[in-house]
Amino acid sequence: MVFLHLVLISIIQGLTDPLPVSSSGHLVLFHQFVGGGGLSGDAAAQAREIDIAVHIGTLVALILYFWRDVLDLTKGTLNMITGNLKSDEAKLLQYLFVASVPAVIAGFFLSQLDAAFFYDLKRLAVLNIVFGLLLYAADKWGKSLKSMDDMGFKSALMFGLSQILALIPGVSRSGITMTAGRALGFDRISAARFSLLMALIITAGAGALGTYEVVSEGGFSLGSQFIWAIIMSFVASYIALVLLMKFLKNYDFTPFMIYRVLFGIVVLIAVYTGILA
Repeated sequence: MVFLHLVLISIIQGLTDPLPVSSSGHLVLFHQFVGGGGLSGDAAAQAREIDIAVHIGTLVALILYFWRDVLDLTKGTLNMITGNLKSDEAKLLQYLFVASVPAVIAGFFLSQLDAAFFYDLKRLAVLNIVFGLLLYAADKWGKSLKSMDDMGFKSALMFGLSQILALIPGVSRSGITMTAGRALGFDRISAARFSLLMALIITAGAGALGTYEVVSEGGFSLGSQFIWAIIMSFVASYIALVLLMKFLKNYDFTPFMIYRVLFGIVVLIAVYTGILA
């Protein structure tokens, strides 16, 4: 049962993290169903280790899928070190930095809130519905006049400000940033691409911070389960990335809106009928 929980968490995180469907909301719901069971020893500590592992898996998938962009970001870093701030690679790095700062600042303040705030199922359900509909509206009425070549500091900042909302389970980091991109007039591929490049920075930062905290408290204890979680979340994330980017070349975000609305309705019914506490 322990390994089954590990498999489910890894696959849920891997599949939903790149998609505009709220990975954190799905994980909250999963933990409600299993009641945190299946973890021996210090359940909270092991859950945090699994969280780090699945995010590492997602990060590796992002790096491999966007390897050309990662190479550009590496070049951009070298360009900035040598003072060449105006190269395309350096500008991309600067845009991603600007887009990441708001969530980092907001995350510090939100971390002071009671953990129960992030596990309210009614809020999770309603936010899935609301932000699913918002994604649909932005996609339906947003223009497709801009590509990644039209990215600027103002647009990057708007992407970043929208990402603050994603700190609340149910909003969806990918969903709200893709919504912002479409509202700003970026085509679907460009909105998704910049959103997922932002995920590179946020996921790497969160993984590094989590790893530091675990190591400072005595180190990792999961052993092979940690490796399995990385592998499974990597495979699931890579599949989700490939399918998402191919899908958006020919179709819009409507299926994701429908899924989120239905997901929210089902959760609300489960809460009000007593199936979920």
